[in-house]
Amino acid sequence: MSARTKIQFYQLLVLLGAWMAFAIVMTLYDHLIINSMNSNGASSFYSFQYALVSNCISAMIGGLTGGSFLIFVINTRYDTKPIISTVLVATVVYLGVIAIIVVVITCIAYLHALTNSIEVSNTWNVIKRFLSDDTRIKNIFTWYCVVAITQVILQINKRFGEGNLLRILKGQYNVAHQERKIFMFLDLNDSTRLAESLGDEQYHGLLRDFFADISDEIVNNGGRIYQYVGDEVVVQWDYQEDGPNDRCVKTFFDIKAKMSREGVKYVNRYGVVPSFKAGLHYGRVIAGEVGTVKREITYSGDVLNTAARIMSMCTRLNTDLLLSSELASILGGRYEFHTHGAFALKGKEREVTLQSYMPLNSALGVIA
Repeated sequence: MSARTKIQFYQLLVLLGAWMAFAIVMTLYDHLIINSMNSNGASSFYSFQYALVSNCISAMIGGLTGGSFLIFVINTRYDTKPIISTVLVATVVYLGVIAIIVVVITCIAYLHALTNSIEVSNTWNVIKRFLSDDTRIKNIFTWYCVVAITQVILQINKRFGEGNLLRILKGQYNVAHQERKIFMFLDLNDSTRLAESLGDEQYHGLLRDFFADISDEIVNNGGRIYQYVGDEVVVQWDYQEDGPNDRCVKTFFDIKAKMSREGVKYVNRYGVVPSFKAGLHYGRVIAGEVGTVKREITYSGDVLNTAARIMSMCTRLNTDLLLSSELASILGGRYEFHTHGAFALKGKEREVTLQSYMPLNSALGVIA
């Protein structure tokens, strides 16, 4: 199972838990209202146990059907569609889920009437009475709001990056603090020439497809996309004291393998297979939220500047991957490397030793 799929199943599990909790809270709220001084009291048809079971079943059915569709379809296959399109699709799906839930809950209502010796001389009268209850309208509207809020949260989570929304809610970035990070600056080769030959729209399509195709390789290797800058993507990994820090290098070769597999698609659409170069470095950065009108999480420090400068040296040294000796020293032994020497990078006083890596088994092979 890929890392992206694991994330999606985790999101579904959280969604199910949240919706079940909301169903319990809604049942308790209704029960308190029914038994308040301003209420005429409960009808003979009402029982707290029945309301709790029906609401929880509704939440479970809605989560497993509608929630799965939101996570695995709308926010995946419709990722490049306009937001209004995803809203319309979500609405249609919601109405379908509501229809299923109404059928199930109606059956439960009928069984409840039978087991409690409620007059059921005509089955359809019971069903009509149940469906015409104002509670049904209230529940449908309430759950639509829950679905809408869920979709907004999923979109916000995607905009901030997986896991960052929870960190923001916890206030982790309210105060700037140090973190140890590995950064990769990955840039498309010959971007100016490509933009001129393809035209603006085709070139944008190339970038969109390229960034979409490399996302799975980044996520599967534990990376998080920090930002896109034109034809460049910046990826970051948390430094692990005892973990597999060489995943950042593996990501690069996995992306090369992915481009090789997708080559026919790119040639048919754009007449060229994207090639790229990358620079890697690691160290301490300052992480925190910035901005007032528009807020975002940023990382600042010499590490990012150095990684960007290292990437720019790829053309000069005739290689597509360079990393600092500091980063190379913390990687595992699955790679052989070539040391290019120490260079005075632009804007830096201290020279940086640069190295290029290749997998031990194959230049483009995916490492197990």
